[in-house]
Amino acid sequence: MPLKRQLGTALVLYACLFEAGLGQADERPDTAPFPHLVGREITLDRLTFEAREPVIGRFTLTNRSQRGFRVDARYDGAPYAVALEISQSGKGFESQGISLSKVGPQPAKEDIELAPEESVVGESLLLLDYGSRVYVFPRPGRYTVRWRWRPGEGFSEVYSNDLQVTALPPSQRNEECLAKLELLAVRYYTGQMEVPADKLQLPVTLDSPEGEEALEYQGVQLLAKLARQQKAHLIIDPESHAEDLREAALVQALEALLEQYLNASYAGYIARFLGLVHIKTFEHVMSHGRVESWTRKDLTPEQKAARDRAAVAREKALRYLTIASQDDLWPRTTATAQLARLYAMSEQWDKVQECLEELRTMAGASNGPEVAATIESEVQRYREKLERRSAQNDTRLP
Repeated sequence: MPLKRQLGTALVLYACLFEAGLGQADERPDTAPFPHLVGREITLDRLTFEAREPVIGRFTLTNRSQRGFRVDARYDGAPYAVALEISQSGKGFESQGISLSKVGPQPAKEDIELAPEESVVGESLLLLDYGSRVYVFPRPGRYTVRWRWRPGEGFSEVYSNDLQVTALPPSQRNEECLAKLELLAVRYYTGQMEVPADKLQLPVTLDSPEGEEALEYQGVQLLAKLARQQKAHLIIDPESHAEDLREAALVQALEALLEQYLNASYAGYIARFLGLVHIKTFEHVMSHGRVESWTRKDLTPEQKAARDRAAVAREKALRYLTIASQDDLWPRTTATAQLARLYAMSEQWDKVQECLEELRTMAGASNGPEVAATIESEVQRYREKLERRSAQNDTRLP
């Protein structure tokens, strides 16, 4: 079914280094300028990208004053109260719902002392406005983009320099991928997963502006679901639970979509979602089948059958998490961290170490070292548990 899309364009967003200083501030009568000199650096992973294409932005807040001050920061290092604002065609700025405190892992925060020349660094995905369920840059044209930081109660908001953004035409590959994702979203959210795409009972006709808007809204919902999934996701029993049946059908449809659009800009996020599903399935089958160890030899017939089922999920998790880990996704640590856990459950310790080193180098400027340390501790406890189980099994042998 052809879709009459008015995607328009893509973007050129110029990354820049903001000079140190107080910058612009919203000095309302009930607020005061922030009394400390701060540096603000904004960079993007690419200077040119397509409309509705994922791009990662990094925000760095540095204390340039001679004394420290308190600042709220997330546990993964990102500064709190940072927002993206966009203006189009000279209109007023509008805040985008991509707040670091809303869409990142570990949303809890802590009050830290930022010493002179110390920085807090955070990243965010510039793709969707999670508040309005629209794309951050939905139409062609020129945009003015800036970052805003709110120092705290009683202080004026501090703004970055302005960036000029230009939209450029999208690729056919990404346009087709999004179009099919939107049709899949309609099936998923309207309970028509069993209905072929060309037989869908759409809420409005696609020939109307309302139809295009409704279809895009459904697609944004599904894309948000995929992009925000950060934890292993278990689909327990599709044969007995209607909700699990719908989820299982979604996974199957996404697998087919990924095979067709492996080079699309959204492929990494689709692959990560699929990997998170299959790694949890692997873990669930291993646990409930009482296999205990992937390399264990003395298995009962029931345990062997469970390991065979787990092997299918393991191979899928390995493939999809590998695809995701090789893509430049946000957050940068999730796919590689889960890949390390998969290797640990498979008792491939050398592969675990490779993943940990990649986390420390690839995401060294954000929370990669912390994630690596956590996984390393978990793996050590897991190895010790396996050794205890192995010793117990040895004592039972004749």
